[in-house]
Amino acid sequence: LCRSRITPATWTPSAWSWGRLRLAWTSPGVRCGGSRLLAYVLTHAKAGDARSVCTAIEEFGRDVLMPAGQWLKVAGDEKAAVLADALGQAVPLTSEEGPAYRVLEVGTYCGFSAISFVISRPRCQVVSIEAEPARVAIARSLVAFAGVSHLVEVCTGHSQDVLPWLAAKADARPGSLAKPGFNAVFLDQCGGRFGSDLRVLEASGLLTPGAVVVADNVLKPGAPAYLWHVVYGGSYETEIVSVEEFAMPGTEDWMSVSRYWPVTWDAQAAPPPPSVVRRLEWEADRMRMRAQDSVSGPGVSFADWAAFSERMRASLAELGISPRPPIADRAGPATRE
Repeated sequence: LCRSRITPATWTPSAWSWGRLRLAWTSPGVRCGGSRLLAYVLTHAKAGDARSVCTAIEEFGRDVLMPAGQWLKVAGDEKAAVLADALGQAVPLTSEEGPAYRVLEVGTYCGFSAISFVISRPRCQVVSIEAEPARVAIARSLVAFAGVSHLVEVCTGHSQDVLPWLAAKADARPGSLAKPGFNAVFLDQCGGRFGSDLRVLEASGLLTPGAVVVADNVLKPGAPAYLWHVVYGGSYETEIVSVEEFAMPGTEDWMSVSRYWPVTWDAQAAPPPPSVVRRLEWEADRMRMRAQDSVSGPGVSFADWAAFSERMRASLAELGISPRPPIADRAGPATRE
């Protein structure tokens, strides 16, 4: 994604003319990466129509980037169905005046999933964390264009800094006897951080009992240590769902859907992972670095991703970690078995 001089403040229709915004973000100085996505959505979606914004984002990934061998990292198509189903499994918050679903997303990217969450459930609010300032600007723009700025808050910063701040903010609520925790979490940042971020959420009490934690890309490029924790740790009931990667035909990925039921510390701890888990973590990190180095290096082709996914699947199967059948092989929408 490119950087620009446009301020990353939250934009609202009352403060900006969408025509001027289109002109600003399609000027030669910012015509690249995420700005291309933003320009596409502003010209193909309807202002104030969140569904049309999500549809335009998916169209950009499928119709513009995919034919060029490029990939848009959003949880679209089958992955969006898994997320919507998972949110429905969360135990609703009991406050009559507040939201019934309070979602924490780590890894906003362009805001697609955050917008999708508030579409899928009434009384849903989303707090989303993104470390890259240019992505924050784009996500806030799309959230505002979709008309859901009052439901989605995009925070700038790294998760290791923002999560403790959120916990401290919850502790500081005047007169509060209970923290306003999250009953749904979507981990969509670097897979190597899934485990450490989840441990912060556990220790801080920001996860409510019965919360649903969904992690994306746990096969491609993978999050072996995280899967070991949520599969074999005592505080989670975990289901792994096999899906086709969005806008990457023939490439399998997994999403893990975990229900959180806090137990005593001794029962919560997973058995120590075998050495093969550390090796798989190294392989996943190496593949992730190849993908991020696509500007100066060869990057990762769709065929390379598919082959890597097959190898990672076989290695995880030896650890007893396997998914349920792909969505395409089952009748009806994604459901827990």
